[in-house]
Amino acid sequence: MANRVLIADDNSAMRIALREMLPGGKFEVVEAVDGKAALATIKEEHENLRLIILKYALPQIEGWKILHKAQMHPKLQNIPMVLVATEKDPVTQKLADVLDYCAVVTPPFERKTFQKAIKAAIANAQRPRTPQDQPKAHKAQPKAHKAPTPQANPDNTATLISAHPEPAPVSPPPPVVAPEPESIPVPDNGVHPVHSPLEFLPPGTPIPYEFFDCVQTNGNRRQAYGIQDIAMSPDGLTFYTCGENSYISRWELATLSKIEQFNLYSKGAHCITVSPNGSTVISGAHNSNIKLWNIMTGELLDTLSDQSMGINSLAMTPDGQIIISSSAHSNIKLWDFTTGELLGPFNDQSMAVTSVVISSDGSTVFTGSHDSNIKFWDFATGELLGPLNVKSFRVTTIALTPDNQCIVSGDEQGMINITRLDTGENLRTLKAHQTAVNGVAVSPDGWWIVSASDTEIKLWGIAE
Repeated sequence: MANRVLIADDNSAMRIALREMLPGGKFEVVEAVDGKAALATIKEEHENLRLIILKYALPQIEGWKILHKAQMHPKLQNIPMVLVATEKDPVTQKLADVLDYCAVVTPPFERKTFQKAIKAAIANAQRPRTPQDQPKAHKAQPKAHKAPTPQANPDNTATLISAHPEPAPVSPPPPVVAPEPESIPVPDNGVHPVHSPLEFLPPGTPIPYEFFDCVQTNGNRRQAYGIQDIAMSPDGLTFYTCGENSYISRWELATLSKIEQFNLYSKGAHCITVSPNGSTVISGAHNSNIKLWNIMTGELLDTLSDQSMGINSLAMTPDGQIIISSSAHSNIKLWDFTTGELLGPFNDQSMAVTSVVISSDGSTVFTGSHDSNIKFWDFATGELLGPLNVKSFRVTTIALTPDNQCIVSGDEQGMINITRLDTGENLRTLKAHQTAVNGVAVSPDGWWIVSASDTEIKLWGIAE
């Protein structure tokens, strides 16, 4: 198991209570009854630990001492840590120099309070540390320090505790990202950005998808009725929807409120995508051709040939040159965006696909299906590279995170799954909707997921 949570408490009832209050997710809980066992677990499981929960006063080695020593280490200090301390425990006197980088919770507390402390620990573990901010060796009576406020996200690197900390590891190269096409300005119409409680974190910080929850819902049936697909705008401020009984519409991500809708001829689309430069909305339908729409005016620009009928999903290459379409009754096809010409089938194997996306570097195509699992394909050759895992069946819609590290999928049962691409490990399963998930989209910064069913739209992320 790659993800483990350590709970160290000498009270068995408290260990059980803490375990039951953990947020949902794919992780294994490891328990320790004293400080010596907790320290041994950290040494043995350092590469797998995603969260450490320590009681302040543990037998043999006190929990606060373990926390302080871990914060002294340049690798272990990035593991989120929660200290369970009573009001009488001298937390600020003993840990004043490290309180900004962990979280403290005081019993008695409820599930919501405990999970809020976990999110604070995730945030604080990633606070940037300058040489002046690095914790110093503990000395008696340090100056009192105010406890931090909740915010942020985990980095899952760790190593053994030693008397002499090793130098920090060399950071891995950043993920490949697609070149940014020339953008065309879109009027904001008073649109406001959506702010993440973790936005102060430095670029490249891993996003804790295992802690994502619903942060907002639009259950207005009149507005959200019949939505079949969602596409995110490149600026991350808005998204677009379509439906067989509704018009193509533009929504504000921060509030899930409808801003405007396209003209009457946009009604009846089943799938939708937005060009990388933000100038064009592309729609497809079961009983109509692929259409191109001016994103600024909502007017129809062009219609592709009759061969483009029966489309259930659309994607576009990062350079904005090729449209990718899928169909329940045919294989994936490629279209020239400029001329509308059919370039040909992607291959002979990609049949009965329900959803298609392409990686941000343009190298890999991912497909979902009712009857098969999520697959990924080499875009240049059409070669099948493999299935994601053996569990990803009955998928109705998929989206990629911007770093190409995870795939977000919705299914017929209303579930959303967030899965790592490199291992096929499921990070988070959410009961998102009462009916099938018709569309999912991820914001360009990766901190927000928006989903839709026939009757509602939901926004997912890290709550305040």
